[in-house]
Amino acid sequence: MEPRQKTSRARVWQKEWESMPWDNTRRTACTETTDPTFQAQSERIGNKRCAKMEKYKDYQVFYYGSEREKAVRKSHLRDELKMQLGQIENPRHLFAKSFEESDKLAEEERQNTIKDNEAQVEKRKFLSQFRDENKMLIEVHAAQRKAERRAERDADKQRMEETNPINWSHTLW
Repeated sequence: MEPRQKTSRARVWQKEWESMPWDNTRRTACTETTDPTFQAQSERIGNKRCAKMEKYKDYQVFYYGSEREKAVRKSHLRDELKMQLGQIENPRHLFAKSFEESDKLAEEERQNTIKDNEAQVEKRKFLSQFRDENKMLIEVHAAQRKAERRAERDADKQRMEETNPINWSHTLW
């Protein structure tokens, strides 16, 4: 029995000879790993194909079978078509509902805007009233301090007139 020849990959692995640029048996990332993008894409295409086949399977012409099976198949087809027609009409109702909903939301938004404006007006009124009352309170305190200072000044003046610091002994009269 003749000894088995080594493959070029085995020779390169055992460093018996250098690999050549035209040698496509070299180990690279491309030859050792699969392309995940290609796999995902082919899987997606296969899934689409299966979904289409499932969708259109109901509409294939049914040639074989008894009359009863054909009648059941036709009734199933009619039911499917009625369901599809019902789905076609639904967008109109959905549009009407969405239109009513958008009108309702617009009205709510307008009402909320009016309420917000009224709340801002009330807040401004409250703050201006608070400011005016604070001003009045400050003015009252200022007037009280002014009156107290005036009274204190008058009392000091009265005391000074009574004591007269220039003529302590009252001999200059």
